Amino acid sequence: MNVFEEICLNTRENVKLLVVYFAAESTGHEHKQILKTYQAKHPEAELLWIEANGTFSRGLALTLGANQFDGKSLLFFCDVDLVFDAGFLHRCRKNTILGQQVYYPMVFSQFNPDTIYETDKKPNSHFIFDKDAGFWRIYAFGIVSVYNNDLRTVGGFDTTIQGWGLEDVDLYGKFVNSEDLTVFRAPDPGLVHVYHDVICDPKLAERQHLMCQRSKASVFGSAKSLARILVKKGYLGE
Repeated sequence: MNVFEEICLNTRENVKLLVVYFAAESTGHEHKQILKTYQAKHPEAELLWIEANGTFSRGLALTLGANQFDGKSLLFFCDVDLVFDAGFLHRCRKNTILGQQVYYPMVFSQFNPDTIYETDKKPNSHFIFDKDAGFWRIYAFGIVSVYNNDLRTVGGFDTTIQGWGLEDVDLYGKFVNSEDLTVFRAPDPGLVHVYHDVICDPKLAERQHLMCQRSKASVFGSAKSLARILVKKGYLGE
């Protein structure tokens, strides 16, 4: 929320924030209170909260969110583990064209900072782009900027998919196969996926669980940092 306040609320950007929360996963009281605090601080802003019932489904959550807006609304779907800058907002608006184009920015994903940095050398900024700090997620499709009408035209998210993963790949395929829409995809230097521990639910379907495990392994560290750890532990020679 600090990033959202700095980039959007303090500058009074023409944006709305909608959080879709699955009450079955946790109560959400703490997060809801945080939203209320920012709403009180910025009474002119539209900060919305929806609680969904049942088992978590990202596709269902995003569909519920999209249904709160009209067809000409520009939507940006993401999770809470991203930071962005003002330039990213500009590119969302410029690269998403109603009835013509959807924008799939490639996000820079951080490696585990405990793996790649010594404690006293961790940078203060998330916007550090080099091969040791992280990597561009070329094959990740959960982050998208799209007009609501175009989302509806291709059939939207598959809301029958439960848990983590696959709903984004399914939607991306619908856009790629659309005769009317172009997919614009490019690395965006204003968008960073902040490292966090990944917990893969063992109840996930086999394909989803495998995707989750691969994603978890991909952010452990760079080749250089992993080699340094192996040398330190004596598994490799100097």
